[in-house]
Amino acid sequence: MPSHTPGAIVNRFFSLFCLLSGLFSDSFKPANALDLIDKKLQLNAMISLSYDYMNSDVDQAAADEFSDDNLVDDEIGYSGNPTRLNAEGIIPVYEKLDFFYGVSKVVAWDGSRDKLLGTRSYEAGVRGSFGSLSIGKQDTPFRTVGAQFAILRSTVAHRNALIGATTDEGNRLNRRAEKSILWVQDKDFAGGNLEWKLIYSADSIRTRGNIDNDKRAVWGLGVRHSSNLYTLDLAYEHWEKIYESKINATRAAIKRRINDLEIGLLYEIINQDMVPGAISPPTLDRNAFGVNAAYEIGNITYGIQILSAESYANSNDTGATMYSIGAEKVFNSSLSGSIGYTQTKNEANGAFQGIDGIRGDLGTLNGGAPKAFGVGLRYRF
Repeated sequence: MPSHTPGAIVNRFFSLFCLLSGLFSDSFKPANALDLIDKKLQLNAMISLSYDYMNSDVDQAAADEFSDDNLVDDEIGYSGNPTRLNAEGIIPVYEKLDFFYGVSKVVAWDGSRDKLLGTRSYEAGVRGSFGSLSIGKQDTPFRTVGAQFAILRSTVAHRNALIGATTDEGNRLNRRAEKSILWVQDKDFAGGNLEWKLIYSADSIRTRGNIDNDKRAVWGLGVRHSSNLYTLDLAYEHWEKIYESKINATRAAIKRRINDLEIGLLYEIINQDMVPGAISPPTLDRNAFGVNAAYEIGNITYGIQILSAESYANSNDTGATMYSIGAEKVFNSSLSGSIGYTQTKNEANGAFQGIDGIRGDLGTLNGGAPKAFGVGLRYRF
């Protein structure tokens, strides 16, 4: 049997990363997006493959006892997440008025989902001097701020394990709003570009099983100012009847670029008001912050990121801090490779996951320190 000691695992992954780097040199020719009808219908895709080591910081007996809770003891496996197939297009309607649409499908070729294809997002709308107005299943501005701030997105160190997450249920508030209407506009302002977004949905979460999701309304707004020196983001959203509560959430982030170095800061405030008779505690009622840095050397970007969540309201020692480091190498416009390590250190009563979503879920028990290490490839066309 292969050795699972930390040194053996690191050597195995590093050897694989070097091998992939050699196989896919700069001479590898990228594929082009498939343009079927002169931009009226375009197909593109992203295919992912990763090889990951995971440890929930539990012994084998606990992993076997709680097998449904994503607890593992020194497990190595592969993942195809995220692999996506997208269709989009732009159709001129009138002078300076275009109709646009897009559909993004998740392809679970690795068997990680019950169905091979799942709907990630969809939109249809018009774009003109007024900006763009669209309907569909779309990212809220609050979700977008987190995505634009985070680095190491293609590794096991995905932000969803902590930002917008809870100590007991993982990712809860990095959502897309179904049946939503979204308005986006931007203007030149103060030596840069000012963009603002407004989103609303009267019933934004699809019914699952026998869960009543009537009037699960959400509305939100976002503002971004970007220039050559920095990018500043601010977003707010309000949810009705979600997780036995009403939620008000705010995110602010700033990124500053200095030559080949980019530094980012994020702060998140979530207020969760539980409805009378609620059974669950207000685990989203807490603040969180993040800091990261990315440094480019040639076609390789090195990154480090720290995310931290405080204890939720009326609780003690339920917070956690997530430490991550990694690198991404761009071989050409289509192909990239990544390597990353992450560890989440929970407080005594905290159980934040080590991974949430991007490579499956890596759980732990109270006070645990789950960790993961992985190497991956992504091909886009």
